[in-house]
Amino acid sequence: MLNCHSFYSLICRWLLAANSVVFLNTARADDGLPGLPWQGAPGIQQTMAQLMAREQRLAAQPASRHIAPHFLRTPPGVLSQPAGPAPAPPLPYAAQTVSSTINFTAANFNDCSGWPPDTMGAVGPTQFITTLNGRIRSFDKSTGASDGAINMSTDTFFSSVMTSTLGTYSSDPHIRYDRTSGRWFVVMIDVPGGKLTKANHVMIAVSNSGTISPSTVWTFFYFVGDSSNFADYPVLGIDANALYIGVNLFSVHGLHSFVNTTGFVVQKSSLLSGGPLFETAFTGLISGSTGPYTPQGVDNFDPAATEGYFIGVDISSSSALQLRRVSNPGTTSPTISGNITITVDSFAGPINITPLGSSGAVDGLDVRLLAAHYRNGSLWTAHNVGVNSSGTPTSPDRNGVRWYQIGSIPTGQTPTVIQSGTIFDNSSSVLSYWMGTVMVSGQGHVAAGFTRAGPNNFLDAATAGRLASDPAGTMGAPTTYTASSSAYNPTDSSNPHRWGDYSFTSLDPSDDMTMWTIQEWCQSAGNGFAVQAAALLAPPPALPTNCTPATLPQNSFNTLVTVKGSPANGTGFFDPGAGFPKRLSAAVNGGGVIVNSVTYNSPTNLTLNLTVTGSAASGARTVTVTNPDGQSVTSLSALLTISSGSNLPPTLAAISNRTVAVGMTLTITNVANDPDGDSLAFSLGAGAAANATINAANGIFSWAPNQSQIGTNHFSVVVTDSGSPSLSATQSFSVFVVQSNSPPVLTAISNRMVAVGMTLTISNVASDSDGDQLTFSLGAGAAANASVNATNGIFTWAPTQPQIGTNHFSVIVSDNGFPSLSATQSFSVTVVQSNSPPVLATIANRTNLVGTLVLITNVVSDSDGDQLLFSLNPGAATNATINPTNGLFSWTPTLAQIGSNAFSVVASDNGFPTLSATQSFWVIVHSNSPPVLAPIADQTVYASATMTLTASATDPDVPPQTLSFSLDPGAPTGAGIGPTNGAFAWTPSQSQIGTNTITVRVTDNGLPNLSDEKTFSVNVEAAPTIQSITVLSNMTLLTWGAISGATYQVQFKTNLMDTNWLDLLPQILATGPIATATNSATNPATFYRLHVVP
Repeated sequence: MLNCHSFYSLICRWLLAANSVVFLNTARADDGLPGLPWQGAPGIQQTMAQLMAREQRLAAQPASRHIAPHFLRTPPGVLSQPAGPAPAPPLPYAAQTVSSTINFTAANFNDCSGWPPDTMGAVGPTQFITTLNGRIRSFDKSTGASDGAINMSTDTFFSSVMTSTLGTYSSDPHIRYDRTSGRWFVVMIDVPGGKLTKANHVMIAVSNSGTISPSTVWTFFYFVGDSSNFADYPVLGIDANALYIGVNLFSVHGLHSFVNTTGFVVQKSSLLSGGPLFETAFTGLISGSTGPYTPQGVDNFDPAATEGYFIGVDISSSSALQLRRVSNPGTTSPTISGNITITVDSFAGPINITPLGSSGAVDGLDVRLLAAHYRNGSLWTAHNVGVNSSGTPTSPDRNGVRWYQIGSIPTGQTPTVIQSGTIFDNSSSVLSYWMGTVMVSGQGHVAAGFTRAGPNNFLDAATAGRLASDPAGTMGAPTTYTASSSAYNPTDSSNPHRWGDYSFTSLDPSDDMTMWTIQEWCQSAGNGFAVQAAALLAPPPALPTNCTPATLPQNSFNTLVTVKGSPANGTGFFDPGAGFPKRLSAAVNGGGVIVNSVTYNSPTNLTLNLTVTGSAASGARTVTVTNPDGQSVTSLSALLTISSGSNLPPTLAAISNRTVAVGMTLTITNVANDPDGDSLAFSLGAGAAANATINAANGIFSWAPNQSQIGTNHFSVVVTDSGSPSLSATQSFSVFVVQSNSPPVLTAISNRMVAVGMTLTISNVASDSDGDQLTFSLGAGAAANASVNATNGIFTWAPTQPQIGTNHFSVIVSDNGFPSLSATQSFSVTVVQSNSPPVLATIANRTNLVGTLVLITNVVSDSDGDQLLFSLNPGAATNATINPTNGLFSWTPTLAQIGSNAFSVVASDNGFPTLSATQSFWVIVHSNSPPVLAPIADQTVYASATMTLTASATDPDVPPQTLSFSLDPGAPTGAGIGPTNGAFAWTPSQSQIGTNTITVRVTDNGLPNLSDEKTFSVNVEAAPTIQSITVLSNMTLLTWGAISGATYQVQFKTNLMDTNWLDLLPQILATGPIATATNSATNPATFYRLHVVP
């Protein structure tokens, strides 16, 4: 993320660029678009001991500080401040409490490579591992102490897969513990040469164990984020099938303008097996003005997940998120959907914050989503927003954390917001909360972690939460879990000062209920940022208040006892289920009572399987329930009585919950027995409806509810024996009373005509004034091969040859009310002889350069001899055409159509009914690549001498483009170059003596035209002259200034009046700036002249 002081000017430049760029990918939301597959090399394996040894060898080298890359922040669409609804006020209690023992500083400025730390850490089976810019370190999660298993520079950690350029460093870390595979995954990017002028690596590290130790083997992989752009901010999501890594792409040239976003789907099995890595790139996630900015990969803990997701704020809207679904993510050919818009409450971009004592502002980042995960049918995510004291986005003067719960995510459903809210300060303190991330537990509770600061408050780490039962859109009041007393005034030279760039809140994989958050805060003055990790404890178990049966005799075995608890402020029983190492447990005090098993029923109900030994002391006992996180609660008074065994309690069969309508009579026959043969009497427990009765002798329960009793009604049946002491058993159940039932209404169905071989489909429409669930079926006499979907009422029938003629049907829709009622509609279907469809030949996929013509001749036949017409299905490029008569497809793709373009050709006949054949194909349009001009060496030449050279150039496109050569403005007069062969020629004049700079340019004929240029200099010197003539005893020595590599001819004559000159041989090849020649003739008078041999 580029260090950008001119933030708003950069936004404006991006907007200007956006007006001239059309983002690709025009797919519909349900389209499955292919990506660009890439297979890398096998992973590089190193043990933790080897990595730590390398770190120790390099530890003595001085560390350099740098500011992490900081590209474009707020998307253009959220620069405005729209109105929005006021969020709900905070709840008066905390859903989680910060652990009093697990709250520790994971790292500080001295541990990191610069600003900001990029706050990141996650909890695993036994460790908490923080991964920051410049540091990866592990901690014992039971104590919060550094365990030394891993503590090293991220540059050293990823050195085996970083770009091998001096000055390269690692940045933007993300870490996850993946419970489905039992492995740790770490993802970072590198910054080649410490600059933003080259394409970079996305790096991945995978452990082979859940607990990191010296013997742990890490496998390292990389892939290039983009061949011609810089891949920034690599967010991470993991599920059972793949890693989902989203990046923002920025140009490596000029102002590093925003290009688009890309989602990478990395096949997880290729990483776990040691490689080769297999990834698929889905480029151009932004199409036109719609698409996800900073696309977040979505975590999903479900081991049975079959599709993955990317989600981000819309690039141009302040009231929308964009979702992309990934199908077949665990294969080598995943596909991605088009953009799916999710409308949310309006938001404004966050502001920069000036905390207490800081001389400059601290970065509020932008509205990008900071993390996302999918759990139990909902996607949870959060981001920074600007708000006012009412929590709305108009004229924001502080920041808040906006969070969302989004439902109906999977394919075939329409995603909608279930609830959302904003954590904000409504006081005059003008506190800001930002860098927030949320996590939901197995209990359904939500925890959020974030930074808190304001003009009257230093920078601190904070948290807030909500219970599963809290009103929609609400969150508890924020609480800080650090206590800063220092002003943040770093020496990073940034304005605003870098902060974040994100945080993380994770869920403990051991108990599915403890959540951990890691947040940045100011620990000491100056550069003294630190990151603080803390365990957030769920509410304790519900207080046990009663159990059934309440008495057990000695020597009773495997007796089921139901324990009920009283909830308060979120307390409740919880069990994460099989596969988790920590489970719900219970104990009975006093000895002699063995808890064989514990079964979780609900947050206020569990079942104990108890054995009471013969040595168990009789009397009252308390019950203690311990949740998986180790928190326990003991009943305030004795719940269970151990009797001497003289009388055994009766048993009463469980009673299932019921639903009944007003006006109906509910009858339940209860079954009970007594092991002692005692007589039994039935009764209703306290709180039963006054008009309900039970026969004391036979246990028959009877109740006819009235209008005032609509809703849920609770009952308990008690059976009591006649033994001494008298013992009893109780079973509780609920009866849901609904309004009396009205029949459904089914829309009339018109008669139809269909041909043999066709499939007739009729969408039946039914309604029910009671809102009951409806089930469709066919009446008697329907064709055996006809069917109707019981849920949506879609009738389907493909008649055969024997069914030609008139066929009668009736559709029945039945509700699930009390009693069940139905409606019927009848219709007839006339079946006629079939028409055979045309046959259209398969059309192969194509790869084409932008601006070049695509021609496809389609071949079709029809066995009936029908007339045929060709057409293109909707969604085809608007400038593509097809001849309706001969099927000739023609298309010249434009710049806006670079990427994958889907087409479907349809051939339709004029038979009855009209039938058609369709063939789909893809045309992948590649952008033009610039030509490459070979370097041209500098030249030296004499005035009036002709110099020549031939420029050499190549074009990387397949097929290569046609190239033309030219000279840039400023070339000397008389110089020229052949436009097709690059042959350069120039005869400089005396006036051009000196250094002449010439730029040769080669340009291709692609779309757009691209070029390359090379500049060289030509030093023009005056014609050579003899500088000295020395007469020696037996020869004459001539000396002149020369050009190295030039060949000279000295000529002479002894009579000045002679017209002919004689050559003095041999010719002289100059090897330096001075050349000489000798004449052994001793004529008394000799005249010499010198010229350059061409």
